[in-house]
Formats: sequence, C-alpha cells, structure tokens
Amino acid sequence: MERMRTFPQELVDMVIDELAGHPIHRLSPYSLISRAWVTRTQQYHFKWIYFGGLDELEMWCRKIAPDPAGVSRHTRQLVLANISTLEGFEAHMRAFTRVEDLEITGCHFLLSPSAVECFAPMGFSLVQLEINKSPTTSHIITSLLAALPQLKDFITKISK
Repeated sequence: MERMRTFPQELVDMVIDELAGHPIHRLSPYSLISRAWVTRTQQYHFKWIYFGGLDELEMWCRKIAPDPAGVSRHTRQLVLANISTLEGFEAHMRAFTRVEDLEITGCHFLLSPSAVECFAPMGFSLVQLEINKSPTTSHIITSLLAALPQLKDFITKISK
C-alpha cells in the first residue's frame, strides 16, 4: 500500500486562501479533502453569520452544538435580525466568543436583562456593536457597555 503524501499546512492554507479570494469557489467541498483542510475552510465559511429570524436561529441550533471550541470560534461578524427572543438559545449565543462586530436589527430580545448575559462572553473580542430599530432601555444599554470592555464603536439607529 502506497503512503499518501502530505503537504505542509502553510501550503494548504495558501491554496485555501487563494480559493477563498475567488467568488466562484465555494469552500465547503474543500473541507472534505482532508482534515488538514477543515479548519482553514471553516475560518472562511463561518467568519460571517447572519440570522434573519427565529427560524434560522433554530436551524443553527439543531445542526451546531453550542461549543466555544467548535465552528462558532471562527465567527468574527454576527448579525441578528428580526429575532423576538433569545430564550432557549443562550448557550449558543455564549459560544460566539470571538465575535468582533455584532449587529442587532429589529430584535425585541434587548428588552430582556438576560440578553446582556448572552453577549458577555464576547466582551474581550467585540469592538463594534450596532443596534438598529430594536427597542431597548438605557439601563440595558448601560449594562451592555459595562459587559463589553473592548468595545470601540457603539452605533444606534432609531427609526422614525
């Protein structure tokens, strides 16, 4: 039996980086090539996550375990849109420990004080928080800011 040839991880990463730079390529199939390809393709695949409603959040929760060492660790940008509650999803939200940019749009869960607890694990990585068209209170905003010490940009947009 012939031994399979392995390539240095740096070379594998360079190939994946090049493939990711072209919009015609979808990286998911490349993660099946070998274990050496999995982490780098996941870094691109899960870098930006958009939950456009409760259904999408529920689907994520059915497929992905709430593990900070799992695929959630690759997420740098997280968008939560049109979500009424985070009840039942707290463990999943706490798994996004490396998010740098969080956008919350049209969400009513900010009225719950427990929402602050969900985002606290992002405190050491989150540098930008944007809240759009989401009802909240000054107390919750103050609590959020206190729980996110690395925050550099805080943007709110109120609709008229």
